[in-house]
Amino acid sequence: MTASAPAPILVPMATPTDSRTDSPPALPATMRAATYARYGTPDVIELRDLPLPTVGARDVLVRTRATVVGMGDWRMLTADPAVAVRLYQGVFTIRRPVLGYGLSGVVERVGSAVTRFEVGDAVFGEAPQGGGFAEFTAVPETHLAAKPERVTHEQAAATPVAGITALQGLRDVGRLASGRTGPAPRVLVIGAGGAVGSAAVAIAKILGAHVTGLDGAAKHEFVLAHGADAVLDRRTDDFTTSCERWDVILDMIGSAPVAACRRALTPNGRYVAVSGKLRRTAWLSLFGGPRMAGLIAKPNAADLELLSGWLADGRLDPVVARTYPLEETADALRQVGAGGNLGAIVIGTVSGT
Repeated sequence: MTASAPAPILVPMATPTDSRTDSPPALPATMRAATYARYGTPDVIELRDLPLPTVGARDVLVRTRATVVGMGDWRMLTADPAVAVRLYQGVFTIRRPVLGYGLSGVVERVGSAVTRFEVGDAVFGEAPQGGGFAEFTAVPETHLAAKPERVTHEQAAATPVAGITALQGLRDVGRLASGRTGPAPRVLVIGAGGAVGSAAVAIAKILGAHVTGLDGAAKHEFVLAHGADAVLDRRTDDFTTSCERWDVILDMIGSAPVAACRRALTPNGRYVAVSGKLRRTAWLSLFGGPRMAGLIAKPNAADLELLSGWLADGRLDPVVARTYPLEETADALRQVGAGGNLGAIVIGTVSGT
């Protein structure tokens, strides 16, 4: 009798899978967040456990590693100016209880329509509704860019809000462009030692300008280190009465009379009000015309990618003055409210690996 051949063993072929249809990585159900339920001083900040943010089709869930603390956070916390903040954030009930806009971290989950990022990517950008003072933040894909390896998460977090504001103020409103021929345009940055001001000094130099920074004497060395060609003392030098004329004035303070600022411009020069006195910025945005304008910055992917490139090649090199843990968010806000900081104040949030 002849033995029959053993039956072949059939091994099923592996079927390729789409990572977007796989189960998302396991994440905790809740996260720690620094929140506020009423307007006031930093004493109203509370550390609470909240559900993770909902991720829409075009959103990215970022495990937050660092979030910058800025004057925008301070104004939202203290309701200054009261009418504008309460119209946006709520008269009696706080609509968005977690502040924090500029951030950096690692992608943990992506929405079904996201095409630019994958889980594990290091990113930085701006959360338009806040939420950065927490372990996880949901951010639209268009408000993020890849974080260069050259910079830390803290440096990356310090970049988007200040960088986008400075870039759009100089390039889009001030009409400052790289590659122009002729003498270097002359730019005056008022409040050059602050977060937006120091970014503006660096970006104006990238765009080929001769830059003068105006700020207190204690900040002059800091301003020069960011690339300024000259400095003026905010307390003793009146730029509106000097013989100097400027092609672009970028003003983060808003204390000089608008008419005097106009006289300090060249015939085709432009004055751009940024932050500072928000009423001035809003009024000029509506009624100032092309030469006297207010800026309301709008983050977008193209500008964030441009900033990412400048971070990668070292032309932008943000300075971080101090990093606080999430538990000390109130102290970080106090330091920002006190002013006079040489560099960014950042919340460092490390959740897991």
